[in-house]
Amino acid sequence: MPLTYNELANLFPNRRGINDSVLHFHTVTAFSQVLQPKGIFIPVYSDSGELNEAIENGAIAAIWDEEKTLPSYTPSYFPVFLTNDLWKGLEDMLNQLSKKIASSEIIESDQTTFCLFHKNSLNRIRNTYDIAEIVKEFTLLNKQTKREGRE
Repeated sequence: MPLTYNELANLFPNRRGINDSVLHFHTVTAFSQVLQPKGIFIPVYSDSGELNEAIENGAIAAIWDEEKTLPSYTPSYFPVFLTNDLWKGLEDMLNQLSKKIASSEIIESDQTTFCLFHKNSLNRIRNTYDIAEIVKEFTLLNKQTKREGRE
């Protein structure tokens, strides 16, 4: 069951671009270079990459730090959900999707997929599509990142 525009609009009331309630998102990634069909790009890392590359790789929306200026090339119709804390926004999104999955019968091929961890982190983080495991691993990574003072 993919994330929908309306679900993100409820989490991120501050937004710009089109308001399209029929949009569904099939990919969420923190890396612009990753293929992301019908994707949401959320640059939580300093090396996440550029929005234009994410768009070229299939991003149809972004979650963006409201303190940072959007690149001038960002299409005016492109949905951008603004937040003052990217990590918290991503965590809220994962928790909402987890609740959605728990309350309904999900067809695995119809789920939103996530690419949130650096390649070198995959050796210590179990690679899984189980949303509960993604939430758990993300929460640990989020705490570690904040402890180290880097993003």
